[in-house]
Amino acid sequence: MKTLSPAQIDASQKYNTAQPMPMEGLMRVDQVLMHFPVSKAQLYQMIAEESFPRQIKIGRSSFWDVVEVRKFLKNAGATISVPE
Repeated sequence: MKTLSPAQIDASQKYNTAQPMPMEGLMRVDQVLMHFPVSKAQLYQMIAEESFPRQIKIGRSSFWDVVEVRKFLKNAGATISVPE
């Protein structure tokens, strides 16, 4: 059995959190990838192909509208956790 390095354990725990997606607001790329687990390169390729919602630029930072991401995930057939 292969042993994970501390860096691999940290990375797996980063994306293994079961935090519910907010109902509205803005999310950063790491939050988007938590709910739609693809690589950053694949996410930006999907944006270029117009199959994923485009990001909103505020200064040098990129954000995604939660409502648009929820619509995309719902149309893709994903189950979305809802905050209590």
